[in-house]
Amino acid sequence: MNSPVTLSVKVIVPSAATPISPPGSAELQQTRIRATYRSRRYPNLLVVDKENGRKADAANAGIGFARTPLVCVIDADSIIEPDGLLRAAEPFMYDDGRLIAVGGAIRIANGCTIKGGSLQKIGISKSLVPRFQTVEYLRAFLMNRVANAHTNTLMLISGAFGLFRRSTLVEMGGYRHDTVGEDLELVVRMHRHMRDREREYRMAFVPDIVCWTEAPAALDGLDNQRKRWQQGALETLQCHRGMIFNPRYGRIGMLAMPQIVLEDIIGPPAELLGYLVLPAAALLGLLDPMMALAFFFVSVVFGCVLSLGTLALEEQQLRRTPTATDLVRIGIAAVIENFGYRQINLWYRLQGIRRFMKKDSTWAAVPRVGFGKG
Repeated sequence: MNSPVTLSVKVIVPSAATPISPPGSAELQQTRIRATYRSRRYPNLLVVDKENGRKADAANAGIGFARTPLVCVIDADSIIEPDGLLRAAEPFMYDDGRLIAVGGAIRIANGCTIKGGSLQKIGISKSLVPRFQTVEYLRAFLMNRVANAHTNTLMLISGAFGLFRRSTLVEMGGYRHDTVGEDLELVVRMHRHMRDREREYRMAFVPDIVCWTEAPAALDGLDNQRKRWQQGALETLQCHRGMIFNPRYGRIGMLAMPQIVLEDIIGPPAELLGYLVLPAAALLGLLDPMMALAFFFVSVVFGCVLSLGTLALEEQQLRRTPTATDLVRIGIAAVIENFGYRQINLWYRLQGIRRFMKKDSTWAAVPRVGFGKG
């Protein structure tokens, strides 16, 4: 399959590239295109050099220059497995025209051996912060996304990797530039776009499409990432608030959007309230201390069972964890994340709410250490 591949990046032009002037079929970007180059070694590789406009603008430029019916959007710090793109395209081959997007599972690359842009060996990071994120990603992609896709309420295709029907993206105007959560906003707007026009559509999630991404290796990077995720979710809810509990949007308006409200608006303050009220009530004699301790214990056990169940499901279905020792390490991380890591994450999410209320749109960069070093 010799289809054109389009990238949108700022480049230093090598001698192996030839400047060309291909017309873009759709102008979705807001910043100026400086030049385009075609590789002499790989004629189907087109590189677009443009002014910086963040990821949304870069992706829009790539979508505009693309010529194929499908476009893949992938982060620079992510690597898809060799046959991942073919697996992502397969659902479109058997589709009746309703499928507009496909997402896959994202796994943590920290601790893996990666050479020449290729995953050589799967491993687990020696640092606890990436291990905790491994547990989080397993829960998110092997439980939440699978369930959402099954009920046609998939509200997020990760910005790390997604395959989209290009005509739909062009019709919608591509990614929005005024949000820090462009991946969530895009999928929510796709639902709105299709339902406003009363078109039949679906989005798919294929868990055995695995994309490996570099996670923040330290808390300062996690801080910026989680604040941005929280702020982006609130911006999306504000932009599409008319969909919430709106029967016109079916299960998206009546089920999926309220779920986001519950998780991202009600969830963080309610969790903080729980941490404050239960100990205070026990100290003031309003609640039996043993009852408060039992409630905390049950919540921890529930979280552990959910995480360990996801790990067992991953081992049975995908087998991406290489050794029994690594499984034990992840299992231990699933238990101890409840004591400190979850509370730190809550603090970051509350900071994200604060950024949203202040309308702070500055980009919080996530420090990277590079593949194979975290």
